[in-house]
Amino acid sequence: MKKIIKSLLSKFNFKIIKLGKYNFFVFENFIFKYYDHYKKFNFIQIGANDGISNDPLNYFLNKNFKNISGHLFEPDKEYFYQLSQNYKNHKNLNLYNYAIHNSLKKTFLYKVDSPKKNKLPIFLRGVG
Repeated sequence: MKKIIKSLLSKFNFKIIKLGKYNFFVFENFIFKYYDHYKKFNFIQIGANDGISNDPLNYFLNKNFKNISGHLFEPDKEYFYQLSQNYKNHKNLNLYNYAIHNSLKKTFLYKVDSPKKNKLPIFLRGVG
């Protein structure tokens, strides 16, 4: 079965990379292992928020500046401003204050009220 899966993946130019001794997938481990193996990392992040809160890329991006490029999208103006401040020294990151949708050109963005944020769990910053 393993041979069949590897063969199928190779047709699409994908490879299986061993992530270590653990049997569960941890995204942060994956990106560090990927970078160690390929010495580069290119990505797109949709819903980048402030670049810190609940962000699996933040620690990685602040540890590795070389050979990394990315496109980060955040539609909320407040979070986008914080995102741009948090990544202002990362010249290979392109930041966009846009939402992504397959057909709509304009829509509403609903989010948790700012005054309520301090009384609610931090993960609600990413709810919109």
